[in-house]
Amino acid sequence: MKSFDRLVITILAGLAAALLGVMLIGSLRGARLPELAAAEVGSRGPLELIYAGDTALTGVEAYVRLEPETAVRTQWQGSTLQIWPEKALAAGENYTLILAAGAPGPNGQVTRREGRWEVKVRPAQVVYLHPAQSPDLWRAALDGSPAQPLTQSGGKVFDFGVSPSGRWVAVSIRNDTAGVDLWRVSREGGESELLVNCGKEMCTNPAWSPDERQLAYSRRRVSSTTGQPGLPRIELLDLASGQAAPLYADPEVSGFEPVWSPDGQRLAFFDGVAGAIRMVSLSGGGEDLLLPSEMGMVGSWSPDGRRMAYLDMQLTSAAPLVTLYEANLESGEVRPFPLKGDFSLTEFAQPEWSPDGEWLLAGLRSLDGPVSKQLWLIRADGSEARALTDDFTQTHAAYRWSPQGEALVYQQLSLGASAYRPEVWVRQGDGQFLRVAEDAALPNWLP
Repeated sequence: MKSFDRLVITILAGLAAALLGVMLIGSLRGARLPELAAAEVGSRGPLELIYAGDTALTGVEAYVRLEPETAVRTQWQGSTLQIWPEKALAAGENYTLILAAGAPGPNGQVTRREGRWEVKVRPAQVVYLHPAQSPDLWRAALDGSPAQPLTQSGGKVFDFGVSPSGRWVAVSIRNDTAGVDLWRVSREGGESELLVNCGKEMCTNPAWSPDERQLAYSRRRVSSTTGQPGLPRIELLDLASGQAAPLYADPEVSGFEPVWSPDGQRLAFFDGVAGAIRMVSLSGGGEDLLLPSEMGMVGSWSPDGRRMAYLDMQLTSAAPLVTLYEANLESGEVRPFPLKGDFSLTEFAQPEWSPDGEWLLAGLRSLDGPVSKQLWLIRADGSEARALTDDFTQTHAAYRWSPQGEALVYQQLSLGASAYRPEVWVRQGDGQFLRVAEDAALPNWLP
């Protein structure tokens, strides 16, 4: 054998040995730990771990936990594992996301060491429309810092829906053809994306699914022959593909104001043709549940998704009353809400379940008193009803619980005002009231 050949063989053998050594060391070290997507999240999550590659890794979910101990659910978005807390995380607190050793990794390897990441939960902010008559979307922190605009449409925002993570807001914005398009804007206002170009038609009431994969909305089409608006219908937009389609093939099933159940398995909306709140199972199992109502609005899901509180008209000897009802989705029972005490002359406004399911928040007014609606709390069993506000020169609406349920945001309007100038207020956890914005409407929380 020539010396040159021996040299080549020696070099190749050395390279093979080196490669084998690298493979052995890699096997001993195990799979690389994933990367944490963000060190700060909203109260509803998700916390995200990003893996190399473009596919999900089956079995990783069993190795994930949060400290302090928190029940979570997981889902994959491509190669990103999303960890959603079952209950809202405490704002301002730090949590530790732990991936136990032995978790599956790419290329059939497993992690040899535990992964730990510190994640802070940011305080919720408030988003609202301002000015009320020709609005854009604004957000405000509760620390006194200046409010910031999220859209610059020139006053063309119609309505909006906040994503569960708080990273995005879906916004309905009037276009130049008298229609309304759907846009997505970031919580910072720096990014915007046209989701659905609706042309002369109106796409409104955007509602995010709990996993943020779909957006439900109401689309009112325009007749190609008469130019007149037709029935509003519910459509679903798949956010990954950008494809949208009607929820029902039947054009006579109308719908607006879609509301997702907490587990994302059902969608409720008001069907004006049926004169009822329609609840549909998105898995295709069972028939639709119809809750007759004359109010033209959907109610509020309980956090466990088993009950819905809603409004309907009730005829009494004194006068027709807007009354509180509840539907039990497990038993199928529908009845007036079991209120303790005399509410025979009391008119209700939209109910809102608290995040822990212990309370209902609602606007109430007595037929033999002032016309303003005051904010009340009522136990889930109908007991311990008490007023939170008692200024009868002000009426209250558009109220929402904070993600943890310790605070409320709402719209307040002075009945003696000469112009329509609503304000946005927050009732804080200590019972104090904070005015967030003037000439502002339809507030919600931005986790």
